[in-house]
Amino acid sequence: LVRAGVGRLRLVDGSAVKPGACHALARAAFVGLPKVDACAAACNAIMPCCKVEAVARYFNVASAAELLAPGAADGSISVSRGAPDLILDCTCGSLESKRTILAEASARSCRVVTVASDVGLCDPTRILVAPLKDAHMSPAAASLRCLEENTNTDGTGAMSELVDVVHTQERWQWL
Repeated sequence: LVRAGVGRLRLVDGSAVKPGACHALARAAFVGLPKVDACAAACNAIMPCCKVEAVARYFNVASAAELLAPGAADGSISVSRGAPDLILDCTCGSLESKRTILAEASARSCRVVTVASDVGLCDPTRILVAPLKDAHMSPAAASLRCLEENTNTDGTGAMSELVDVVHTQERWQWL
């Protein structure tokens, strides 16, 4: 995102970099530090003019209003000058935690791109981005869509309209 020219990022994650879980942005030197600080440092090294706000907190219903809010005058949540333009959800926890993020973003009319990964499916030629409402082949994306449909009480399908999902068209098979 930074290399593509995004000028403002708010990174939200309450976990720390663990040994053996390092990647291109979180090197061994960052072990023990909040993941958001490691990613912010890497983003600033790539593009120093990008304003990166690292918020070392977990996202949940209680923190949603603050974490998705426009920037505050007192400096808390200071990067944004309005509601987020886009939320990129890369959580890998339970479907319910992912659904919480999507529902809170939808309630604020924020567009979301989420990632639905299926264990054992790894053909990169079968990955696509599509509206959540159209995700039927990926078990993880279909489960998320069904959870949303079963809990959407207003019948509008508003969340599905605001959410795109990165998923696979690869068919799952018993090994």
